[in-house]
Amino acid sequence: MNLTEILNLLKAKPEDVPQHQPDDLGLIRPHRRGHVTRVELSFDDKQHLLKLADLATTVWRLRQRMRPPGTEAPSEQFSRAYRDLDAVCDALSALGLEIHDHTGKLFDPGQSLRVAEWVTIAGLEQQRVHETIKPTIYFLGNRIQQGIVIVETPE
Repeated sequence: MNLTEILNLLKAKPEDVPQHQPDDLGLIRPHRRGHVTRVELSFDDKQHLLKLADLATTVWRLRQRMRPPGTEAPSEQFSRAYRDLDAVCDALSALGLEIHDHTGKLFDPGQSLRVAEWVTIAGLEQQRVHETIKPTIYFLGNRIQQGIVIVETPE
């Protein structure tokens, strides 16, 4: 089964897909009665998904570099290129890719994130993601790349 056939097979909306996230890049297809079917991918299809995850990560990094820290808008010098980058993000989204940046969000040890570093912060009440090193990438609701983060933790 090739990637095109899988895309045609998986017509479900991402929010309808169960939260189970297989690590081996098998995809999950939901059915009406709550049952799911696992679609096994060929080696080539898995490689294509990994390349899409790499592309999405690169686009995410470019967007981060174009924004001043703590803002959602690009720097004036990047405003024109940023619009083109937004078009690339829209195209990736249309293909079924979702990019999740975890920076600033509360950290739950049960999350499927890899912690690269723990930073102790005085006066902090809850663990929080200080920085996303690599975003989590989903394809049609199935995780294809695990996020890597730096977490702030109370003393």
